Amino acid sequence: MRIYFIAILIILTSLVSPTGATVYNCNSCSDCSQKIQNSIPGDIVMLTVDIVDQDGTCIEFNGIDGIIFDGNGHLISGDSDLSGYGIHLSRDSDNNIIKNCELNDFFDGVYFFCSDNNTIENIISSYNRDYGIYFVGSNSNYLKDVKVKINNQCGIYLVSGSSNTLTNIISVSNSIAGIYINHCSSTTINDSYITDNNIGIKINGDAGNEANLIYNNNFNNENNINFTGTVNNNLWNINRVPGKNIISGLNIAGNYWSGPLGQGFSRTCTDSNGDGICDGSYELIAGNIDYFPLTNVYVECGDLDASTIVDDDDLQLLYNYIYTGTPIYEYAADVDGRVNINILDARLLMNYIFDSNTYQLDCE
Repeated sequence: MRIYFIAILIILTSLVSPTGATVYNCNSCSDCSQKIQNSIPGDIVMLTVDIVDQDGTCIEFNGIDGIIFDGNGHLISGDSDLSGYGIHLSRDSDNNIIKNCELNDFFDGVYFFCSDNNTIENIISSYNRDYGIYFVGSNSNYLKDVKVKINNQCGIYLVSGSSNTLTNIISVSNSIAGIYINHCSSTTINDSYITDNNIGIKINGDAGNEANLIYNNNFNNENNINFTGTVNNNLWNINRVPGKNIISGLNIAGNYWSGPLGQGFSRTCTDSNGDGICDGSYELIAGNIDYFPLTNVYVECGDLDASTIVDDDDLQLLYNYIYTGTPIYEYAADVDGRVNINILDARLLMNYIFDSNTYQLDCE
């Protein structure tokens, strides 16, 4: 009896995460949905297999709060009739986390309706009928490390919401817009690549007096920004701060504005002091101005301070980067051409500074 009791205790203990939350494994849409709806805040529901050819909506939260759904790297795929949602958070499904899965071939990959304070991370949503991720009347949600691509309308569509944050998003090759902000306020979009869409970001009206903040993004679309309706002033930059920006420059400030044929403000602006910030501001429309648009700074291999001379100052910058992470022009710091920047690059740069005839730099 004692051995039997210990065995049961070991099994039960294995189903509890180190944080004390219960972990439930699931292997189908109905199984995952039922376990989500039977869970209590803090519990984890983890997918253990790919789900393919699902007819209609797969994962339903149905107003449940505080659950972690972990796709565990698995695929959740519709049956190509493009109906239903990959993951559906209906009204008042709040404070949940959805992560680590790939969704495709649904009407919408993820659909939030009047659900707040949720987190989506490490998600891919593609080939959906309408939107990769769709928010209606939902506030204070946080998306990070999300890729939305080749959706039939928009990568991410937000309507009638406030204070949603999108960071480190890749939105590419969506038919209408990479991101659509429709009557929303206090939306933040930063550190993202929004490329190869018909429209990068479409903004239709504003939901209030709180401006949307859009900075440190890389735009390269047929039309980077499109405004419709009455649009209030939005913010397109922050005050410049030292740090690695979206194009590997040394200052975080505004956005990088490019175009499919190599045109775009950031590609043609003047940067007289070589700080990676255009000398002039970029006005999208009246009241919507990027005051610190980013631009490329081209420096020679090893010339980390862009002084045109490779010397001890550059070596010191490289040491600072290796040991403290101080931002540098990384493409000019990989002096041995081996991709990873480390002490071997510092040794080669030091030898080159003392004897450039014997030692050669090889940034690739």
